[in-house]
Amino acid sequence: MIQRLRPAPRRIAVANEGNVSSLRLLAGNSLSLIATQLVTSVLGAAYWWYAARHFSPTAVGVAGAAVSAMLLLGSIANVGLGTLMMGELPRMRSDRTALIAGGLAASALCGTALGVGAGALAQYVSPDLAPVSHDSLRLLVFGVGCGATAAATVLDQALIGLFRGRVQLWRNAFFSVLKLAALFPAAAGAARGSALAIYATWSLGTVVSIAAVIRAVRVSDSGSRPLLAAQWGRLRVLARAALPHFGFNLALQIPAFALPIFAVALLSARDNASFYVAWQVVALLFVVPIALTSVLYPVIARDPAGLARITRLTIITSLAVSAAGILCLALASEQILGVFGHRYAVSGATTLEILALASIPMTIKSHYVAVYRIAGRLARALPLVWGAAILELAAASVGVQIWGSLRSFSASWVVMLSVESLAMIGPVVAATRVADATALTARLSGRRRGD
Repeated sequence: MIQRLRPAPRRIAVANEGNVSSLRLLAGNSLSLIATQLVTSVLGAAYWWYAARHFSPTAVGVAGAAVSAMLLLGSIANVGLGTLMMGELPRMRSDRTALIAGGLAASALCGTALGVGAGALAQYVSPDLAPVSHDSLRLLVFGVGCGATAAATVLDQALIGLFRGRVQLWRNAFFSVLKLAALFPAAAGAARGSALAIYATWSLGTVVSIAAVIRAVRVSDSGSRPLLAAQWGRLRVLARAALPHFGFNLALQIPAFALPIFAVALLSARDNASFYVAWQVVALLFVVPIALTSVLYPVIARDPAGLARITRLTIITSLAVSAAGILCLALASEQILGVFGHRYAVSGATTLEILALASIPMTIKSHYVAVYRIAGRLARALPLVWGAAILELAAASVGVQIWGSLRSFSASWVVMLSVESLAMIGPVVAATRVADATALTARLSGRRRGD
């Protein structure tokens, strides 16, 4: 199977991309990201459908929280290296292989250590999460999953920076198929209450998919230095530049990955099972804005003059898809969740409809992030982005404390996200009106162009 993933080696150099239009790069790599999310979401739905049918709701809820924790800790452990590579790799002619290798090694080691430490403390977050640290095997599986997730994030973003979105799609598709295939024997050999059997397949799939893609990818560099000297030397030089990306990424991803953990801690593992299944479905609505704005950053780094035109296109496309998705989920929420089981349709349909409304403010927020990345003014946006992350989790918690239901938990989060988007819309509108990225930087810095 690994052999089928191997593309023909070819040289990847910025000079070879000079004749490719920015819109073509945007479309090609965005479609790869969207296809990745569609493939992983469809296969992910099959994965969680099978888990819901063969494991207890409590096991599904605990496993969902464990996977969310892996994603969150993996985001912390990559320390912004992946996003930095998305902007750095398109401008590099040498040492790209070394930079990617160093980023993968650093993020994997950091993620594993962080995962083992956090897993040991899981029982203090909620008694339902005690199985994560029940013995050394469970703790090791969780830790390796965190390290592999961190490395996979860096690898995927590096591939986008190399404009190799197709390879990124292959990795994620292989990961989704592998973890689903591993779930069949895991379910057959485990008790219905074993969350380990679920999240262990996630860790296994991530590790094997990374190994497969590393063997398949060939990146030609001109004048590369020796591998170790190149990777560590350049990582040291870029470490300071990576910190703003790290702070940005962490603030953006904390709510999405922490909400299932909060649902377990504030409600129960059974309630989180309903929330997590609904969250996996609604994630399809977030695919288009996140994919478009992820590719927008490296595309504008290559073609600064196309900022206004390309940004208008991504906003219109994202809003149109969001509106259509909200309508579809409002009409068919019970039928969709009914595929996972009658219990999920009864307890999660309204939650799914509420969560779907978040796709519109999510469009504004994802563009706000891209605008500040393009302008190189991450530090100016950090207070608002971090404040927003904290307020989102606080709002969801308050909703539970006052009304005590999964619906109030979800609705409070959506309301706070909508309020944030109103505070973020100004820079997004500005990006659709300025001449180029230089003018955007001047606008966000409070200067006129030419000052």
